[in-house]
Amino acid sequence: MTKIFISHSHADEAIADLLIDFLGEAMKIDKDDIRCTSDPNHGLDFSSSSISDQLKNDLKNATALIVIATIDSLKSPWLLFEVGSFWTTDKLVAPIIGPGLKIADLPGLLRGYRSIQIEKEDVFYELGELINQLEKKLDVKQIGASRRKDKKLNAFIKGFQDWKPKLSTITQSQKQEIEKLEAQIQELNKDLSEARSQSVHLQEKEEKIAHLENELLEARSQKETDQNEIIHLREQIEERSQQKLEINQKKQNQNFIEQLGELEMIFIPSGTLIMDLPEEDSNNKKSQHEVTVQAFYMGKFLITHALYQIIYALPISL
Repeated sequence: MTKIFISHSHADEAIADLLIDFLGEAMKIDKDDIRCTSDPNHGLDFSSSSISDQLKNDLKNATALIVIATIDSLKSPWLLFEVGSFWTTDKLVAPIIGPGLKIADLPGLLRGYRSIQIEKEDVFYELGELINQLEKKLDVKQIGASRRKDKKLNAFIKGFQDWKPKLSTITQSQKQEIEKLEAQIQELNKDLSEARSQSVHLQEKEEKIAHLENELLEARSQKETDQNEIIHLREQIEERSQQKLEINQKKQNQNFIEQLGELEMIFIPSGTLIMDLPEEDSNNKKSQHEVTVQAFYMGKFLITHALYQIIYALPISL
């Protein structure tokens, strides 16, 4: 299974071999997991009639792409083809820039990635950071510090720093091929930007829909709560109405009969009355006056002596 794909010019295969040796010593990874554009030992079958299809398949399966950028490799249309095929995926891309080049010399697709310049003093640190990124991305373990690891790292850095151009000036046909590939890559870049823009708009719409759905659920929940409160209030009103009705009925029925033994009692409500005879009565020697009487019970009928004796014998508290 391809884990790392190393893109470079055929003229730079010696540098690629040094990098492969270092990666194999730095991480617990099989060399068979590394694909390389120039070395048949790393999985590319150059006898195939459709090398581009094989490259696309390898790049599709790879998790990381390391680009050895030199004056020679930047002349190769294949490097642009490989970068363009891999660039549309969300994977690790690490350009390593050789002598005589700067970030501005890289194709537009590679300028946005964190690159390593072989001629800088911090190249040891940068390559160590690359190993850390590969460890996380590939889910592999690093090999601890060792002389062999340091030796292979120094060999790669020294070999790359001493690099010299090997290819002649770019031909017109190569230039046309490069321009064609760059145009295709720009078109891919445009399509990808539009796809990402649509994805963002789609995500915004989905978030808005989700927000409206939440508001609808809250509104429905609030509506149910309000309906429950209305039902509860109606029940309370009905209960209060029933209580009021019972109270009114009880007030209307205050003249009820009390049973005390065989004595039937009738309720006399409280009230105010005018006592004494009218003033016209010449025999009246007292002025009339109002008297308020508290409610009391009165026997409905005359009582017998026997019943009087029963009542008379009852406790005073009654």
